[in-house]
Amino acid sequence: MDDLSGNLPLAFFGDAEAGRLYTNVPGCSDQIIIEELPIILLKCSKRVNIYTYRFEGSYMAAYLKQHGIEVSKARYDDVSPEEADLQFRLRAKELVTIDSMSRLAKVPLGYSAQKRIATSNTEEAKAKAEAVRSAFRSIGRSLKRQKVHASNLILTCAQAGWTNRHGMSGKFARKTLLFDGAHWV
Repeated sequence: MDDLSGNLPLAFFGDAEAGRLYTNVPGCSDQIIIEELPIILLKCSKRVNIYTYRFEGSYMAAYLKQHGIEVSKARYDDVSPEEADLQFRLRAKELVTIDSMSRLAKVPLGYSAQKRIATSNTEEAKAKAEAVRSAFRSIGRSLKRQKVHASNLILTCAQAGWTNRHGMSGKFARKTLLFDGAHWV
């Protein structure tokens, strides 16, 4: 690993900027880098399940404690790990909805592709950005009809598409009803 005493290696910059990268853990070498979930994801959720072995004393336990997040341990002593996993998956299926949108099937949505779409001014990039914006706009209208506040939504897309360099709504977010409410990750 590169020496971290100077500048942060470019490979870690995105994680640091997203607020999920920590270093200089007390009692550890300066070379240790810890990557955790962005705290906003943990704080805006009603519940987060973490499957781990020996949670006490872990970096994750200290991270949650540092940010004031209460932890309650689930016990699965009466069921097998496979049954516990099945129970969790069934419960998660009730709480989480993941829908694909057919209108975006032909739009490349990897990080690099999103960044190109968001920063390019070609007609092709504009059409793809409009397809993404249109999909987000449909989500915004649907939430409004269902009287669900956008703050219950977590959107994932490249920051270059969600905000412009002035902090205003970017190509993907304009006129979607989501920019001021949804949690962007």
